[in-house]
Amino acid sequence: MKANDGKLVLIDASAVLYRAFYGLKPLTTSSGMKVQAVYGFCRALKQLLDAYSPCCIAVVWDKGDSGRKSIFEGYKSSRQAAPVDLVEQRRLIHAICDVIKIPQLSVQGFEADDVIYSAVMQNADRFETTVVVSPDKDLRQMVSSSCVVFDPIYKKTYNEAEFFKKYEFKPEQLSSYFGFVGDSADDIAGVAGVGDVGATSLIKQFGSLENVYENLDKITSASLKKKLIEGRESAFLGKKLFTLQMVDGFACDPHSLAYDPKNWELAYPFFRDLEFKSLIPAHVSVPKAEQAAVIDNWVVTIIETMGHFLQLSKQWGAAERLVIDTETTGLSNTQAELIGISIASDKNTGFYISFIHDHWNMLEIEQIKAVLGAVLSQHPCVVMHNAKFDLHILATANIALPVHVQDTMLMADLLKTDDETKVGLKSLSLRLLNEPMDDFKTVTAGFKSFSDVPLEDAAKYATHDVVQTYKLYDLFEKSFAGQLDLKKVYDDIELPMNKILYGMERTGILVDTVKLKQTRHDVAQAMEVVDAKIKGFLESVCYPGLDTFNVQSPKQVGEVLYDYLKLKSTQKTSGGARSTNREVLDELAKVHPLPALILEYRELAKLINTYLDPLPLLVDPQTGRVHTTYSQVGAATGRLASSDPNLQNIPVSSDFGMAIRHGFVAPHGKMLLSADYSQVELRVLAHLSGDPVLTNAFIHNEDPHRQIAARLFAKLEEDVTTAERQIGKKINFSIIYGLTPYGLSQDLGISLKAAKEYVEQYFLHYPGIKPWMEKVEHDAKRDGYVTTLMGRRRYVPGLQESNKNVYEAARRVAVNTVVQGTAADIIKLAMIHVADAIRLQNLPLKPLLQIHDELLFECLESDVEAMKGVVVEQMEHAIDLAVPLKISVGVGKSWGDV
Repeated sequence: MKANDGKLVLIDASAVLYRAFYGLKPLTTSSGMKVQAVYGFCRALKQLLDAYSPCCIAVVWDKGDSGRKSIFEGYKSSRQAAPVDLVEQRRLIHAICDVIKIPQLSVQGFEADDVIYSAVMQNADRFETTVVVSPDKDLRQMVSSSCVVFDPIYKKTYNEAEFFKKYEFKPEQLSSYFGFVGDSADDIAGVAGVGDVGATSLIKQFGSLENVYENLDKITSASLKKKLIEGRESAFLGKKLFTLQMVDGFACDPHSLAYDPKNWELAYPFFRDLEFKSLIPAHVSVPKAEQAAVIDNWVVTIIETMGHFLQLSKQWGAAERLVIDTETTGLSNTQAELIGISIASDKNTGFYISFIHDHWNMLEIEQIKAVLGAVLSQHPCVVMHNAKFDLHILATANIALPVHVQDTMLMADLLKTDDETKVGLKSLSLRLLNEPMDDFKTVTAGFKSFSDVPLEDAAKYATHDVVQTYKLYDLFEKSFAGQLDLKKVYDDIELPMNKILYGMERTGILVDTVKLKQTRHDVAQAMEVVDAKIKGFLESVCYPGLDTFNVQSPKQVGEVLYDYLKLKSTQKTSGGARSTNREVLDELAKVHPLPALILEYRELAKLINTYLDPLPLLVDPQTGRVHTTYSQVGAATGRLASSDPNLQNIPVSSDFGMAIRHGFVAPHGKMLLSADYSQVELRVLAHLSGDPVLTNAFIHNEDPHRQIAARLFAKLEEDVTTAERQIGKKINFSIIYGLTPYGLSQDLGISLKAAKEYVEQYFLHYPGIKPWMEKVEHDAKRDGYVTTLMGRRRYVPGLQESNKNVYEAARRVAVNTVVQGTAADIIKLAMIHVADAIRLQNLPLKPLLQIHDELLFECLESDVEAMKGVVVEQMEHAIDLAVPLKISVGVGKSWGDV
């Protein structure tokens, strides 16, 4: 190749890989394979190819122990071994690079940095530009007129001008600079007491580390001279470790690095299999022959005559198990309409009844519904996947509901061994049965809705759902046989809860849209006031962009805070921008008034966008109520999740948040009754840990928050102030949620030293808690999972990792899950106990909402006192603990009143 022959791109593969692994949220395929590092790497690679259009490229890897280890044993000693998941994903990246024919370079015993340096030096005059891709600072030594270094984390390109702007000296002087300041990332110490400013000044004055030590007599500061003399050995060692080396015997022929951009298309089948849809252009269709074939191993039978249906209904009634699934016009629990029903009584045949084709007249449809309802309501085992949804559809279609329901989605969720494992039917079929299924989008492609899909295709899709559900039920039953604790959680908690949640969703909660409209008006006015304060402040400081400033724009807010007001940015976004998230603004609000105003504006906007605008649109026109949807599989701890709308996160700490709650009301002649567990997670902690101090506090109805505050501030309990009790409360809950001393210091606005002392005092005050936490950690590391008091499991693979940060996060998850998961199970048991009392005693009480530790009911005004007694009795005795459970009860005409 000749000079100026295009661009060469050299990628520090390990650095990009680690960034993708730790910088992206966990990502798994439907089969459960973890792939976020693969996805992040491939996305970054495509962005580089698009940005630079290189004629040559190479992905460069570390290989084996670095030669620097022989020079300094402590080099990179604090770095943890790569997690197992990362090692597996690296293999996939190697394979993808091979497929698209991108060269991969490595030399045994050398770091990628040195291999990249050698490649750049050997090809210095052969390319118009060489682009080195790495966040590592040492590679910036290569910056020259023909070589730039691109930092993929902060999206920053260092050419000669940008390098000098940052460092104020030349690239070849960088190793001397880091000889002085060291590099904590690589465990290079540098010279103690010589920071960035001092090192820069020395380099600008003397040119190099060697010249500094040759001219120590010219250093006027006695203190600095002393530091340099004492740190001489460390300085020269640091420079040696930091300086890039040519790799002996390594030859980089540019012809071997040539890249054809068309090769990227060779990765599309790989991306399809890994489910990276965003990396395959919309106009590209991976050939059908290459796609995984849907297993066609069942018989599809479309029921078209009444005689055939009646004959089959008798067979279904006698079958050991009946699997049923509905096809609908949408996903709304209460408003979607029935299109068809698929049924299976074995794994070989699926039957489909279409209600939108011309097989039936209205009289026949009503007869089918009546007969099918009779079969379902009397059958001993009706299996569904996501049963609650199908129950809603059947009820809306006036089909009698089954009494004995099994749900394979709930079974899958309890049996999964990874938080990221998906429990959708298609994912489970592929992962557990190795049988791919057509997805809904594929079947409906080219049609307005499922009702327009040709009958034969619709029947095939629908019946596949029931035969696969049949197979999964068999599989899960066998798994439960060897895990009886999980079987008990399924039978005693999750299945009964499914019916209760169905009833709550069906009932809904009445909404006063007039109140919500007034609240929206009030919030909008408050926003205008805050906006005027913000604009007034910006005008007072002569901000030039006032006319176009939008407080909802993170970019503009960042420019005002960081560029104009010169406040210090404390965080970066994943894309490298200066963050303006809540945590950052909370910190900045301590030193400047504007961030507090921006936060206030955002909170008001959130109330409108999240609640006040959407809620009226979600009111069912027939019932006047909002019907939220609860999920039992949304949280790894077993907590319930609410959606469409989410009624568990309506704020209570603000006047406007409470005003929104006043919009949820009781009908005429009725009242809302709220029952809330008091300090349930701390009570669970007392029971599990057996700590005598915490246990006695609850037995004798004392306040643990006031107790720990008295210990921390060396006071009598009666002298503890409200603010001090709040600190005690935060510390109590910080232990449950695994907050570190650093996190506690940030939360309380105190020094790290003070936070550590608080934590030490906490464990001294409650001597049984730390040993219990250590036992949870030990058992989880041994077993691979933790269990709640009732037997629910959560797997914690991070406890097998050598990476300290991963391990510590997993340890916190382990402790928190046992406590929070047990509390979640208790509230579910309480709901089951109350529901049983309602059913057995035929009580005029309707459960409406579950908001974590709170239950909300509706009852007649005349029955309030009696119903309060029933609810308190059932909730306080939901489970026997070593400490009593206590309930706070409120009654009112609105949710805000209670």
